[in-house]
Amino acid sequence: MVSTRSQPAQFVPFDPEPERILRKQRREQFLASDSSLQDTFSQNLFADSVDSKVKMALALPAAGRPLRESLAARANDVPNCIVYPTQEDGDSFEIRHHMLEILPTFRGLPNEDANIHIAKFIVGCKNILIKGFSAEAIKLRLFPFTLKDKAETWLFTLPANSITTWQQLHTKFLNKYYPASKTLNYKREILTFTQKPNEEFHEAWERYTEMYVKCPHANIDADTQMNIFFDGLNPTSKSHVNASAGGSLSNKSAREAFELFEMMATESQQWAVEHSQKRGIFELSTGSPNMSAQMAQMEKKMDAKFDTIL
Repeated sequence: MVSTRSQPAQFVPFDPEPERILRKQRREQFLASDSSLQDTFSQNLFADSVDSKVKMALALPAAGRPLRESLAARANDVPNCIVYPTQEDGDSFEIRHHMLEILPTFRGLPNEDANIHIAKFIVGCKNILIKGFSAEAIKLRLFPFTLKDKAETWLFTLPANSITTWQQLHTKFLNKYYPASKTLNYKREILTFTQKPNEEFHEAWERYTEMYVKCPHANIDADTQMNIFFDGLNPTSKSHVNASAGGSLSNKSAREAFELFEMMATESQQWAVEHSQKRGIFELSTGSPNMSAQMAQMEKKMDAKFDTIL
């Protein structure tokens, strides 16, 4: 700026951030041209502070309400996961004491078998008939009463109204308490079956058939089932099987092999019972106090006779 003697020089103060000042001036000019934008800018500018004041404000509790009521436990209505089938008018489902007595109990423990529980439950439900209720409805209504402890709590965790059929209920139950790892363990046990030392034939056959009861979905065909059992027998049992089969078990069908194993198991059990009874009688006779006293008396008589002879 050019200065004269009559007009002193005017110096512009130094601004270290000219670009920021320029942007601010342009924004003010733009807002001044539109009052609506200016109002919006002002509202956004102070919105945070207003919201913070609202959040900080305490809500006034209801008059006369004790503080302990806000922490008191209440028995809420737990939603039921089972949707029961429609029933006929005038019919009511009444659970009697004898119904629960014939039903099994499952607690969700590691040593419990979920498949066995389902099998026993189905057998029990076949002996329960209620007018106006189908077998499906009876199973859906009675199954929750067979669950205890952790298993009962698990049923409450299922989503409300998520089960409408018995198929859905027992599938969810098996998925929870019969995982794929248990299926693999049982199937491995079946495939590696071996007759134990000093195990009778009927004991081995019973143990083998129980494996399929615990794992009915092993998906092993009948021919393979019979071959696995025969291959796991000891040499003596194999010789007895081949002799009973008329030379070789391989000439028999799976059904004929099954019937042969059943017959041999029955015979083995009968002979095992007779042998154990004879052994028990012999042990009781020789170890009884009366027998010992008789032996001692006979020894005294023999000694007396020898003294007389001598």
